[in-house]
Amino acid sequence: MNPEVIESFLQIVKYRQISLAADALYLSQATITNRLTKLERYLGVKLINRGKGHASVTLTDYGKKLVPIAEQYLKVVQTATNIRELGKHEQLNILTTSDISAFFLAPLMPQLSKSISNLQITVECLPKYTIIDRLKTNHGDWGLLTEVPFADGLSSNEAFRDSLQLVTSPTISLPKIINTDSLKRGDEIYCPYNDNYKKWHSICWDDHLLPFFQTTQIASVLPTLLYDNHWALVPKIFANQLDPKYRQHSILESAAHFSVQSVTLPDAPKSKLIEQVSSIIKFNLQKRVQ
Repeated sequence: MNPEVIESFLQIVKYRQISLAADALYLSQATITNRLTKLERYLGVKLINRGKGHASVTLTDYGKKLVPIAEQYLKVVQTATNIRELGKHEQLNILTTSDISAFFLAPLMPQLSKSISNLQITVECLPKYTIIDRLKTNHGDWGLLTEVPFADGLSSNEAFRDSLQLVTSPTISLPKIINTDSLKRGDEIYCPYNDNYKKWHSICWDDHLLPFFQTTQIASVLPTLLYDNHWALVPKIFANQLDPKYRQHSILESAAHFSVQSVTLPDAPKSKLIEQVSSIIKFNLQKRVQ
């Protein structure tokens, strides 16, 4: 039986009028009536009582019995359609933090879509330990984190990396190339990206002094807080997305990289797709940071 015929019947049941059912489906009343007639002929029973001179209709006993069966039938048809559509796409569920999503995934989605035309990505931004728990129970394909806590049953390696760029407010008076001594800790918008970065940072600045602002999600707050003498170190790909009014400077001291770790189950079912996506991100990062 054609699902459209069943849908027309259920719309008549919903609105209790053939004219309203036709309006809801953007069809003519004649089309709806013909579909109902076909259904009744197919089943060999009368489903609707249509009184003369009355717009509203009532269900026969057969019609009442058909309603739950018809609803279940449409659900099965929709599920089958969804399965068929899913088969046309490469699905990848990425679990990551809001910063990594903002820094790398969002700006590189056009390149990913061009490179893998049937790719369908779902990104969930979650706390680090929630990501680990989800991956362990196979409720996610790929985890991306700046640092990975020890976790039995998971594999991790560096997915890609980016250099860190010094960005300052439009009003700050600093040369293009500076050393870390020129930057005051009290003016910093600070994000403790990972252990290697924190170690490097403690060498350059006294971590006993408080920064102007500390956050674990720098992407969302940076444009608001970058004023007066404030400064921050962010991945270069993100710095290049900021309004040109914000200034970019080079630091004489070699800064730690912003490294993103790939976390998956060993022998992950989508390991080849993950490797392909990771390679595309690496390639585009190399182009953008030049």
